Amino acid sequence: MDKIGVRGESARKVMSSLNRQTLTFNDNIKTAAAEIPGLSRGLTMLRNPAIIAGTAIAGTTVALKRATDQAARFNHEFRNLANLNLGKTRSELRQLKELVMSTSYAGGFDLSKTNSAFFDVQSVTGLSGAAAAPMVRKGMEFARLLGADPNAWVQGLALAQANFGFSNRAIDDFQSKAYATLKAGNITFDQIAQLIPRFAGAAASSGQGYEEALKMFTLFTMRSSSRDQAATMTQALFRDLTNAGVIKGFTAAGVKMFDKNGNIRPVSTLLEELSDRFAKAYAKSGDAGVVKLRNQFAGSEGINALLNTAADRTATFKDQLRNFADSELELARVREIAKDDAVLLSEELRNRLNVSVTQLGESLLPLRLGLTRLALAVVDTSNVLLSPDKGGYRTGYNNTYQMLSDYYGDFADMDESAKQNLRAHIAQLRSHHEGRRDSFMGRNGDKWWTNMIPGSFLFRPTWAAKGAMAEGSLSALDAIEREILGGTDTAMSLLGGGKTGGTATDAAAMQAALAAAGGGRQQKVVNVTIGSLVGSQSFNTSVRESRDDITSVVEEALLRAINGAEQLAIQ
Repeated sequence: MDKIGVRGESARKVMSSLNRQTLTFNDNIKTAAAEIPGLSRGLTMLRNPAIIAGTAIAGTTVALKRATDQAARFNHEFRNLANLNLGKTRSELRQLKELVMSTSYAGGFDLSKTNSAFFDVQSVTGLSGAAAAPMVRKGMEFARLLGADPNAWVQGLALAQANFGFSNRAIDDFQSKAYATLKAGNITFDQIAQLIPRFAGAAASSGQGYEEALKMFTLFTMRSSSRDQAATMTQALFRDLTNAGVIKGFTAAGVKMFDKNGNIRPVSTLLEELSDRFAKAYAKSGDAGVVKLRNQFAGSEGINALLNTAADRTATFKDQLRNFADSELELARVREIAKDDAVLLSEELRNRLNVSVTQLGESLLPLRLGLTRLALAVVDTSNVLLSPDKGGYRTGYNNTYQMLSDYYGDFADMDESAKQNLRAHIAQLRSHHEGRRDSFMGRNGDKWWTNMIPGSFLFRPTWAAKGAMAEGSLSALDAIEREILGGTDTAMSLLGGGKTGGTATDAAAMQAALAAAGGGRQQKVVNVTIGSLVGSQSFNTSVRESRDDITSVVEEALLRAINGAEQLAIQ
């Protein structure tokens, strides 16, 4: 009880102090309100629960739209990565997407760049998902802390691993050697990432690891006119190591090229020993001795660059190699320095907030997709009603063809049994659609309801559309029989009833018919009025009769209706 009493007294003092500060703040606000016109009314409005709620709703509406926009954009970008993993189930793809998001959030990385990094690693190394995550995480952190482009660096890292074959455990060591290259050579991280692939394969094929490759590249950046030339010289050097003329030269100089296992020794070791031989030759015979030793070698610009380095009597390369060896990367120290970088911390915070907003949008996307699908359904219906014959025919054809294509797996690899099932299915559907055609268009294509039913002209567009849809469905069945089953059934006439004279319609005629049905883009003015909860909102727009144009119009109308509900909540 004593402890509670002490803590209670402490809490009371804190609250009393806070209360005094609050009263002082209120007094200051009142003084300001008296001096500044309009502020008093503004403060009064802020105390109104309706104003607070309306402001919250308005802010939430904007935030939710932003969330769904970001989620939709990320889903679009994720498709590239998903396309590399077509063998995965939907559940596994969802886990992969969550891994991309969690990696981005944990490291404070840009979500889009993180997704691209996973794509690059998998496309280069074949590693995916959890196996690719260490390279993405370590590579992007290295790039962020040391000012490199994250995607360029991760791609270079992946290419280096693919060529040198080091494991994920060696990533830190490789990046440490890349840091040594930056410190001891004349180059940037982005240039290292870009140029590593130039010489990595040649170095690996001559038995040299990434450390030796980066050492030689570092030396040549100080002895060439450009980094690109340095990379070319490095590549040529490693190719020359297996050249008979080069092996003969090392032997003549008294330098052993191979170890006891028959492998080429580290090229930096060969360089140092060769430098000593040149120094002895110069001490004994001057420049003549150096020239004589050089002439023992035969190779390209790569070995010539190595010989020039070894023959340099100042031996500055030894200082560079020593600097390379001493340039160990202390990531802990780099992280500590980064804590004082307000710009870097702000970027990390922004990236994490972006991931959080995207994850929120992921949960709301089904609603947005539902609205989009509704808009598409309205478009299809509008298309049929605006142009009953052509629109109905096209809708019937597309729906029937797509339905059967989905049901039979795009008609791929169909054996005879599957074809028999398809024939029976087509026969069943044909009977159904012929009945609908006869009901709405008459057996001979006559629109019989005009004379049979008083006032039938009011329903004619709907009946014409249904009849045309049946015609389109029958044409789709004919097309499937002809294309998949090799049948010779004739195509249905575009808008008439019955067969077209008993002769087969070839593919060109069918394409012409379909073009006639949907090829025109007649100018139409579409007027849309949406009755919202806050009055009615009307607008009109001129569109061309295409699915995308009408979709945009209808989707805008639906969103205006939703916004009307939001405005009601705010008022």
